[in-house]
Parts: sequence; C-alpha cells; structure tokens
Amino acid sequence: MEVLNATDCTFNEVTFAVTPSTTEDVNGVVVRVIDSFNDLPKDDYQTTFNDCTFERADAQDLLETDKEVVALNGYFGKMTLNDCVFRCGFTTGYLNFGVAESYLNDVYFDAETAVSMQPLAWARIDKFVLDNVTYGTNTLTPFLFVNYMITKPYATVSFKNMVLDSSQAGYAGADQIGTTKIVSDRLIYVTADPTVADVPAFKGDTARLYTVIAGAPSEWVAVTSDPVAADWKVVVE
Repeated sequence: MEVLNATDCTFNEVTFAVTPSTTEDVNGVVVRVIDSFNDLPKDDYQTTFNDCTFERADAQDLLETDKEVVALNGYFGKMTLNDCVFRCGFTTGYLNFGVAESYLNDVYFDAETAVSMQPLAWARIDKFVLDNVTYGTNTLTPFLFVNYMITKPYATVSFKNMVLDSSQAGYAGADQIGTTKIVSDRLIYVTADPTVADVPAFKGDTARLYTVIAGAPSEWVAVTSDPVAADWKVVVE
C-alpha cells in the first residue's frame, strides 16, 4: 500500500498484512511525498497511524526468505504512530527514509530491527521521538543508524519514558551517528555493575540494578554513547 502526497491522512484501527517474497524485497506500507524535491517536507504532508497493527500475511506459518521485508517505509513528509504494534517476521519495522518528523508513541516492535533511520541530503529531518517504545523477544537491533549527514545538528533523536533490559539497549551503526543529536533518559535494568560489565547506552541513560546489594552502588548514568559498552558514573550508592 502506498500513501502518496497525502495531507492529514489518518488510519484508525487498521491491520496491515504484508505478504513476503522469496525473490524481491518488500515494503508493506510506503508513505511518501515526492511532488517537489525543492521544498520538502511540506508542513501539511502528515500521516498518522492510530491503534494499527503491522503483521506478516503468513503469520501462522512464516515463509523462510532472505529478502528484506519492511513493515512501514516513511519517505519524506511527517509520520506519527500511536499505540501501534509491529509483529515478528519483519527485517525492519519502521524505516525512516528522510522523514522530517517522526513521533512514535506507545509503539511495540517485535521486528528483527525495530527502527532504521536514514537521512537524505535533499530532505530535512528535524525530529525523531520515541516515547514509551517497547520491544519483543525477536528484536535484535532496537535502533539502526543507516547513514548520517554532516550539517550540525542535522537531526535530534529523543528517547523518552523507556524502561528496558540491557539486552535491548544497544543500537547499530555506531560510526554513522555523525552529527545526529541524541537526547535520551532511558532506564536500563542491569544484573551487574556497568562499569565492570559491558552495557550499551546513549549518553544520559540510567542503569539500575535488578537486585540492590547493600553497601554497593545501585544506579549509574551513561556519560558516553556506545552500542556495546558505554562509560558510566555512579549516581546512587
């Protein structure tokens, strides 16, 4: 399905069943604005998904395929997702391809890669907000920085109201964040001191022990961003 140059387009309580392929890459839903590359994005080009579900059409018996299966591909314009669910079987849940503003509110991902972000030189990305985004057991990469731009700051990615285990705190494309500004205050639960054990994080994240040990530190804050092992300092002993 393709949404082309739509203004104030809203989908309520819709289930999008995406059919995979063994021969071609698949984009299930494509939302794009392509009428004028000289004036992108236009403020009115907004698409909203409320209480929508993205799933594989073969959900009961997933076809084995080595092709990309993307649930939602945003191509310019603005995108808002409220209370949406991305079920398993997708290589990517939401691909932000030059989208100016993305707001993901109370969204659940069980796709292999939950979210991918790829800025484009001729399109403006201002904001990418993930608010109370959660992940399923099939999500291997919560966030993928596919590319970056050199304009500073080109984009701001904000992570808000997120509580997760350290196994789901990592991201990919560490060398491709570039000038992207990260604002994050995620709460990451850990089983061990993150200054000793490797714990991924964005700068500003908080690590908290599942089980507090009397007389030992129990909470830390990340002072660097790293997809594998951030630097941490103690905030609660």
